[in-house]
Amino acid sequence: MSDRFASRPPAVLTETEGDPPLSSFRNRRAPWRQRLVEAERGFVQGFRSDSAFFVYFFAGLICVTAGLVLGLGMVEWLLLTVALTLVFISELFHQMAKVVFESLPMVNISTMRKTLRLGMAAVVVSIGGAAIIVCTLFGRRIAELLAG
Repeated sequence: MSDRFASRPPAVLTETEGDPPLSSFRNRRAPWRQRLVEAERGFVQGFRSDSAFFVYFFAGLICVTAGLVLGLGMVEWLLLTVALTLVFISELFHQMAKVVFESLPMVNISTMRKTLRLGMAAVVVSIGGAAIIVCTLFGRRIAELLAG
């Protein structure tokens, strides 16, 4: 390790293998662009860390395709987008909690389990809400199409 990292806390020293230090990007990119790069890396990490993201992405593509076929209106597209986005957000926060607990040197196992259960409950609630929204939107649109 070089001397310039000696005064920093250990958390800064634990960069992901293969990733350059975050400080090297700050000198080369505008802050808004760096945020986009970090967001993209977060999405990639989310997709690689858990197969649930692929399932949600695939289900989202099915919903978008069905919405195109059924000819959803502007408000219906907005509701569908919000529902799918909430599922991804809740899963990202659940994955974040897992990563945080895995990186802590000393953690109370009971507290960790409770927190991860709460995170999973949030994911299930968001999926349930999204399913209700999707079924309501598509059911109403299918009924309109069948009625003539």
